[in-house]
Amino acid sequence: MSKWETIDLDVCDNCAYAIANGAGEIDPEYADEGWHAAFDAGVEWETADGWDLVSGDCGDEGEYCYFSYSPCDVCRLPLGGDRHLAHVMRETP
Repeated sequence: MSKWETIDLDVCDNCAYAIANGAGEIDPEYADEGWHAAFDAGVEWETADGWDLVSGDCGDEGEYCYFSYSPCDVCRLPLGGDRHLAHVMRETP
């Protein structure tokens, strides 16, 4: 029987939306080319070695979402804002 190894990530609004719906769905008014390049690089780094990047659940009351000035764990941009839960997961033998 296989197990799953997971790591929790704190991601910005744009990355949370892009992980769930695809980066092409982000309104250009909210995400310039710099964000897209940062997102793509973050996804490439996060999904190396067989990891899958998946959206998380902020809970029924939003208890896992919070405001932060810390950089997003995916795009690494240091903009303050809401942080949402996401995960990287991989199957282990």
